[in-house]
Amino acid sequence: MARGQIGVYHGAMSYLLQDEEGQIIIPHSISVGLFHFCVAAYKRLCRQEGIIPSLEASHAIAFLDKLCYTLKDGEKVTINLSGHGEKDAAFVFDHTPNHE
Repeated sequence: MARGQIGVYHGAMSYLLQDEEGQIIIPHSISVGLFHFCVAAYKRLCRQEGIIPSLEASHAIAFLDKLCYTLKDGEKVTINLSGHGEKDAAFVFDHTPNHE
């Protein structure tokens, strides 16, 4: 919270990331080592299924590429896609080449 300032959000006083007018600034945090795999999985799910996952859920989707090779025939995997990635879409598509 090195950059946070005291502000009010939904009636509660808290430390917030906000602009000069008190409007909330949306933070972005992506682990550097997982960025490429996470974004590839994010885009793949968007293209193949029409689902916009959160970047957090994209980490789990990316892990499937490794996990699936270890599964026995008939074993199944369930991933909970909590949240949504609409807030991340502009960031993801602005910071990756078009061919990914």
